[in-house]
Amino acid sequence: MLRYLKIDDSCIRIACAAYSYTISDSAMVIIAIRGCFPELCSDGYAEIAVSPGNYKIVIPKPVDYKMASCTIGVWLTETKEIALFPGSTVPSQHYLHAFPESVRHFNILCPGKYTFEKGIHPRRIAGYEKHEALLMVDQGWVVIPKVIREANESSFDFSRCTFDVMYARDNLHASRTEPFDIFNCHYSSSGCLSIIGQPKEYVRNSAFSFFRNYWEQFMHLVNSHSSTNDRIPLLLFNYADFDCHEKNPDGLILRYGSEGVHVMIPVKVYHLFRSKVYHPFRSKVYQ
Repeated sequence: MLRYLKIDDSCIRIACAAYSYTISDSAMVIIAIRGCFPELCSDGYAEIAVSPGNYKIVIPKPVDYKMASCTIGVWLTETKEIALFPGSTVPSQHYLHAFPESVRHFNILCPGKYTFEKGIHPRRIAGYEKHEALLMVDQGWVVIPKVIREANESSFDFSRCTFDVMYARDNLHASRTEPFDIFNCHYSSSGCLSIIGQPKEYVRNSAFSFFRNYWEQFMHLVNSHSSTNDRIPLLLFNYADFDCHEKNPDGLILRYGSEGVHVMIPVKVYHLFRSKVYHPFRSKVYQ
């Protein structure tokens, strides 16, 4: 049975405490939840504008690397309001197959706390114009599975993968799609995060209005609550992180972006993680 979850200010703060994320000085935080969709989409209310509220409901959606299956939203910490949008936080196997050269730099961003800022998402492929987006400015923890390429499709082999800390450049941009079936939607990404929709200046279908264009709604909200030079935190979670049945019984778990006394590990252990190219957390202590 599908298990709907309520996402609100309280549960996000509990998750931040569990992973030692510091957000006290941030009025606006981007939250991303891998493996679920906003309830609004599954109920067929795609034309209703998504606006901040005291809570939102999400429903689990398996990640298959083909259809968008994640939730990305805005958390206004001062008013305790949440706005959620459908999107993706993983690379698209369809995109990697269509553009084989993108395999050279693809990755999957691991759950953690990252920093973004406003900018222009660059596109090098003919026919894809640049557009306003959020750019990942610091390093990130990524996993890179082996890509299996066959005649008609590509897939991932997670039994052969590497972890690394790198400047992944996993920006948050538009999915570049104008869907009418939101729940089953392709997206363009070799590792970036994306929200379903299209920059308004490139919309091709006149029926694809603002209220169906989640990307435009998202950027309108971001621009309304941030200035040009703001550094915006982004918290990437898994759906299970908010599911009480999957909580870690021991409490604290460290991830990339964890801060505080819990991540002040001995330098010798830190270098051991680095030597094995496996670095599950990062502390300001070592920056």
